[in-house]
Amino acid sequence: MLPMDRNVAVDPDYALLDRKWRDRLLDKFPFLEARVGVAAFPLDATEETTRNKETAWGNFIVDQMLTAFGEPADFAFINSGTLRIDDFIADDILFEDIGRTFGFSSFLRYMTMSGTEFRQLMEAGFRGSGRSKGYFPQIAGFRVCVDRTRPSGARIVSLQVPVDRGWTEIDAGADYSIVIPDFLYRGGDGYVVPQGRHASRPGSELKYLVLDAIVRAQAEGRAIGIAVDPVNPRIEVHEAPVAQCFSGN
Repeated sequence: MLPMDRNVAVDPDYALLDRKWRDRLLDKFPFLEARVGVAAFPLDATEETTRNKETAWGNFIVDQMLTAFGEPADFAFINSGTLRIDDFIADDILFEDIGRTFGFSSFLRYMTMSGTEFRQLMEAGFRGSGRSKGYFPQIAGFRVCVDRTRPSGARIVSLQVPVDRGWTEIDAGADYSIVIPDFLYRGGDGYVVPQGRHASRPGSELKYLVLDAIVRAQAEGRAIGIAVDPVNPRIEVHEAPVAQCFSGN
């Protein structure tokens, strides 16, 4: 098997064609190469990683969703298939990196649902088999432990919410505020949003919230990216039956 990575030599004819069309693109959109921020470390935004596990780039993006509608929401999540860049973001973060990340519309909705409804909604993110599924979620405001040996639709062993300085299981009967992409609200990627629940109109496009956050950090001298904490992850996926979730905390 030939590894398809940066060590593969670029075909000279392809390089000429690539340069031709890139020059035309930059002639129309010269701001694509504008530096808007800096990465704290190489952020793995490849499809293989983003669609299978929690990532620092995914966490940064979904964290911006929590405050998209003013009053902070309890939870937010996005399907990894929305994040299209399939590359590493390292050193300077360019305007182009934002554009390549969001290949589609990224409008959001704000809504409420019960703990039971939310837990069932999140099951859609861990269904099926195989790797690199676009419906795999990147999440904020909660943490989830999954056992893939269980049947689809019943794989979440634990879904916890923050309380004081620790965590507790989600309250099945309580209502929580959620921010999700409009695409998922309309049933995209197999997510079935509960009916009869109030939801906002589509608004607060995520790609601009992310751009604003990066520019703001740049103005304050902060780099983008916090490494995923292996001791306290947001998403814990087990390929065998698990005796205890979140054993690190």
